[in-house]
Amino acid sequence: MRRARPLKRHDGCAPLSKRPQLLAALAAYATDSCNCRTPHPTTPDQAAHVIEAIVDAHHQEDFALLLAGLGRLLEPCPATAARAAAAAEYKSAPSGA
Repeated sequence: MRRARPLKRHDGCAPLSKRPQLLAALAAYATDSCNCRTPHPTTPDQAAHVIEAIVDAHHQEDFALLLAGLGRLLEPCPATAARAAAAAEYKSAPSGA
């Protein structure tokens, strides 16, 4: 007997048949620049600054600043792809910064 929902699908996940439409809608929303109230890093230099602030907050056990920094890297943003590219470029830089 087949179930109505695959075992691995979480509540609220879109069925496979709707994913192309949802991905197209997401792509239409995407941009290379961030206009959010709290700006997200979209260049390697900005990513380096945010990552260094996260590390400092962790060492100082300042959890409010730690969460704020993580939010700048992880929360939804129309420039998510640019942010990911900036973080990847920062990570792959020879000096790590």
